[in-house]
This record gives sequence, structure tokens and C-alpha cells, in this order.
Amino acid sequence: MNKLIVFFAVILSMSVCSASVTMAESTKGKNSSQGQLHIENHPSLLDEEAMPCYFDIQWKQWTLIGEPVFNTKIVWGINDHLGTFHFKDRNGKSVTLSPSTIPLEVLQKIFIVDLDFDGRVDQNAVRSAGLSAREKVYFKIGSGVPGKPTVQHFSARETLPGTENFNVPGSPNWDRVFYTYSGDERTYLPPEQAKQIVTHGFEAVEVLSRVSRLEASLFSVKAWYNSRLDEQELKKLKQKQQHESDNLVANYQKQERRNKEAQSRQDAGQDDFLAELDDQLSQIDLDKERQRATERLAAKQRQEIAALEKSSQEYLSKLDRQQKKDTLKLQAKRTEVARRTLPTEKLLVFTDRTERYGYKDSKGNIVIPAQYDSASSFYGDYASACTGNHKCGIIDKKGTVIIPMDYDYSKVVGPDLFVLEKGKEGLFDRNLNEILPFRYSRIEAFGGDHVAVSELSSDYADFALVDSSGTFLTDYDYDTFSTYEFGDEDFGGKYAAVCTAYNYYHPKNNRCGIIDEQGKTVVPFDYKYTKVVGPGLFAVRNGRYYYGVLDSNLKQIFPFKFYDIEPLGDSHITLRNTDEKYALADHQGHVLTGFDFSELELFSEGYVRFQIEGKKGRKMGLLSTSTGKVAVPAKFYEIRALDQDRAEATISIHTKGHCSAYRVYTESVVIDMHGTQLEAPKTTLTRTGELCLNRE
Repeated sequence: MNKLIVFFAVILSMSVCSASVTMAESTKGKNSSQGQLHIENHPSLLDEEAMPCYFDIQWKQWTLIGEPVFNTKIVWGINDHLGTFHFKDRNGKSVTLSPSTIPLEVLQKIFIVDLDFDGRVDQNAVRSAGLSAREKVYFKIGSGVPGKPTVQHFSARETLPGTENFNVPGSPNWDRVFYTYSGDERTYLPPEQAKQIVTHGFEAVEVLSRVSRLEASLFSVKAWYNSRLDEQELKKLKQKQQHESDNLVANYQKQERRNKEAQSRQDAGQDDFLAELDDQLSQIDLDKERQRATERLAAKQRQEIAALEKSSQEYLSKLDRQQKKDTLKLQAKRTEVARRTLPTEKLLVFTDRTERYGYKDSKGNIVIPAQYDSASSFYGDYASACTGNHKCGIIDKKGTVIIPMDYDYSKVVGPDLFVLEKGKEGLFDRNLNEILPFRYSRIEAFGGDHVAVSELSSDYADFALVDSSGTFLTDYDYDTFSTYEFGDEDFGGKYAAVCTAYNYYHPKNNRCGIIDEQGKTVVPFDYKYTKVVGPGLFAVRNGRYYYGVLDSNLKQIFPFKFYDIEPLGDSHITLRNTDEKYALADHQGHVLTGFDFSELELFSEGYVRFQIEGKKGRKMGLLSTSTGKVAVPAKFYEIRALDQDRAEATISIHTKGHCSAYRVYTESVVIDMHGTQLEAPKTTLTRTGELCLNRE
């Protein structure tokens, strides 16, 4: 049993446990370790604010596909065996309550805002990180966000079950896990050493079971108690008012008896008219005094009730503000945990000047540095990347290698489906569980949970449809197969263009149409060729060999008069006429430009790069996809996107020297999406060392 030392830090608006602790033996196997910590709170009468609670904290570390993984969970509860609640009421008085006197549903509304605990690792693990064996290394683990407590009233034999906390499984923030002390200063180990300790596996020795951060909200208990306090005070006030009213009535009755006795004496003594008149005047004065006293009492009662209501309202408002603060802290903790998951923003591929590939966000910030020889766009949360030795694997949006780069080729075809190649292609999930073996020449994405497979190497091979479990939905019925080239999040979309009979050189007998993921026909097989050019939008070629566009309801969007039609982004297409010129069109059937361009290609969100041929050669500019108008005139030799709002444009190319001294210099400038120059031009050497021809 490990020797334990326990202390807790007090944080505003929380209950802190002064605890007795036990811990199960830590265990360590090959590349894994685990432990369990049980903490019980027995509050002292000296505690200003505390609650009887216990925590069962479990931690576990292991490695997954060569990467270290570390996770924790916590279950906590409250019961009346552990002691009493201590806190101050709205009047600042100390209150002590047994949990059995508080309703279960009130107790279960208590929640933990934050909880961290620390311990010390064994020396073998310390040495694995390259540190001295005499160095003491501690670990700090956050529990995520605890759930509802388990609440027990043993005296009434009642229990409300709690819920486990949630915590995102996987790696923590590696630069905030392990630390050492230099004097009183804490120094965290860098991520590389932290991962080395977890990969090696460690045991918790001489565990410093320190709950270094514990913050809980007692709002529900305080609100319930103070509502009872309001009821008791109101009851006491009413009793006091009733007592004063009874005393007043008794005094009045006593005075009346005295008056009657005096009247009797006057009657007996045959008092004269003046005595009777004095008696009448006294009675009138007594009635007026009684009325004034009643009014004063009523006014006093109204003032006391108003003061009590104001005090109660102010305290409830204070509790409500504190509850909102606690809720915001809890939301911040949830956000911090969720922030450890993969980024949701779409990442774009970029290349540096050394032709290495990396990823940027939409603002141009580098998220994954340029380090790959090749890289694909992200499909969902994953992308394919290849290293300098021509080996490929799968990475996530943090740049973490999900599937090792050990394969000839890799491709993302679904949220958890990956094509890997070793001579032949196979289908696997992220845990490298085999769905289809290495026996196929081509495996293509189809909607994220289906694929099309072929065992032949030809472009016009026989394809069959397969679901994500590896079940074949069709035979090898299709000569061709293609899906939407854009819309990365849809993994090719839910429609595919296929042909059951196809011959490129003799298309007269071609039979091509559109199918959905289940193999059902959407567009009949009556056309010479088909393409998916947008979500639910299809380019089809008729018997005269001209293309038109249909939607999924077979409504004609564009007539059959174009030599070719290709998709361009998620909302536009290009139309090509018989003169080999292109025009830009949207998915609603609007042609946005004339047939003025020798080339159109997607540039960035909201813009298309166009190319025209003039007397001085090829020049490039930008079109706005929303209007079809020229945003940047065609006066540049090349335009390359830097981020969503900026581009680098080549304005001139110069050559100098000859033979081995030959040099090519490129002058470029940074512009915005309206062609406005943002920086001064700069000249870059882009080519050197041309060899001369043999002149013998």
C-alpha cells in the first residue's frame, strides 16, 4: 500500500474535503499502468465551508499504435456516514446540517466545477525520460468534468444514483502533465519527455494525493436552506404580530372593565351630569387611541414584511449571481476538455518554396508545418500524407500520425475508413482492423460509408459496391465509376456516375446513368456518358455527343449544347464550347460570364482563377464567383493564394547570363482580392545553371 499525504486548496464558492485517503496498488505492465484513488471527507467543525463527500479516481495509461494515451475518470458521492455540511446562511451565521436532513434531489444538484490531483512517479519511469534517478517527478491529472454525485440517506435507506464524469479519451496536454520542483517553483517537463514516461509506463509511488484544484457549487443546498429560513422567520414574525395584537386587545378589555366599574360607582353615587359627560369624553379619546395604535401596528408589520422580502430577494439575487459564475466556470471547464479534441475548422493544403506540403487555416495561419512530400485535402478529420521515402499514412488535424507511414499509398474514404496499399489496395479502420484485404486495384470513396472496388487495373474496369462492414451490395456490374470531385466532407457525395457498357472509341452503344449508395438508379442508363458535377447535379451526354445538366428529379438545368461540362467548387461549374473556350455558371442554371477564357480553375473561397491568351502570351486574373465579374484584371503571369484575403502575383520574369551562368528572376507582389498592391514588389531567383548546346 502506498504511503499517502493529503491536503486541499480552498477556492471561492466551494466545499473542500479534509479527507482520509486509501489507494489501490498501482500496477504496471508493458507500456501500460493504472491506479485507483479513494478519498473520503470527514469535515471538521472548524471548517468554514465543507461537505461530506468521497471521490473514486481511476487513472490509466497505455500506448496505441505507438502513441502514448493517458486517461482518467472520477465517480463521487455524498452520504451521511461521512459527516455534516458546513456553510454560512444569508445572515452570515454558521450552519451545520446532516445530509439526511436535506432532500436527495437538492443534494444531487451539487456539482464539481473543477478537480485536479497530483502524484509522484517511480524512478524507473524517471530514468526513461533521460533524467537522473534522484530527480523527483510528479504528475498532475485533471478529471475532466465530474457528473452528478451518488447521494445516500442511510437512515432512510434511500439512494439517488450518480453519473460518471466525462473526459475526452486520448492524450492530454503533454506540456502540463509531469513536473519537478526547484525550490518552491514548479517546472513542467517538455512533451517529448512526458510522452517517453507514459510510453515506458509508470507506477505511482509515495503518492502525494494532492487535490491541487477542487471547486464545487453548494448553490442548491444554500438556496434550499435559506428558503426554509425565510419560512421560519416569516412564521416567527406572524407569531410576534399575533402576540402584540392579543396584548393590545387584552389592554383594551382591561380598560373597558375599569370604565364600567367607574361608571357603576358613578351610578351608585348618583354622579351629576358633568361626571357622565367626562366619562363620554374619555370613551371617545380611548376609541381614538385604539384606532391610532392599530394603525401604528399595521404600519410596523408592513415595514417588517417589506424588509424581510427585500432581504430575501437580495440574498436570492446574490445566490443566483454566484450560481451563474459557477455555471460559467463549469462551461469553461467543458470547453477546455472539448478543446483537446480535433479542430473543427477546415484546413487547406499549402506548399512552401521547397515544395513541401503542410496545412493552413482559412486565415492563413500555419496549423501543420510543411513537412510532407505530398498531402491530400482533409476528408472529415483525416488526410493522407507521404514522407520523403515515398511511404504514406494518415494524419489528423493536429498533425498526429493516426496510421503509420508504412504504405505505398493511402487515402481517406470515410469518417473511419482508409484505403492502404501494399502492392494491392485494402480497406481498414483507424485501428487497422481489416475490412477488405490487400487484393484490389482500385477502391473509391462513395458517401463515407460505402466504397466502389475493382480487381482490374484499367480505368474502365468492373466495379462493385461495398458497405463499411465489407458486405458486397452489387456484383461487378459497372464498367466505370466516378463521384463528385469537390465537397470533401461528403466523401464524394451520395451519387455516382456509372456505365454498364462503355467504349471510349465507339460510344454509340454506351449505357451510362447515375446511381445512389444502394445501387438504385437515379438517372436512367440512356446516355453516352455521365458525370456528377454538384450535389444532386449531373452532366449527361446525349446521342449527338453534347452535354446538358439534369438534377436528381431529372429536371433540365442546362440544355444539351456544350462540348464539355466540369465541376468547379461546391456551387459552380465550367461550360466549354466547340471553340475550346470556357464560361462560368452556377448550379441554378445561370451563365455568369461569356466564353472568354482558355482556362478556369478554383482559386479560393469566392474566387476563380482565369487565363486568357493575348499577344503578349498567357496572363491570369481572378473572377468573383458571386457575380461572375473580374475582381483582379488579367495582367499577371501567375497568381498563388496566400490566405483567404491575399495572393502573390508574378508581374514580370527576367533572364540573365547564358550557359552555366544562366539565371531566371521572378518579380512578384502581394495583392488583395481586388488587385490592390499591399507590399512592395520583390525579386526572387527561381532558376539557375542552364547548360549550353554543343557548338562543335
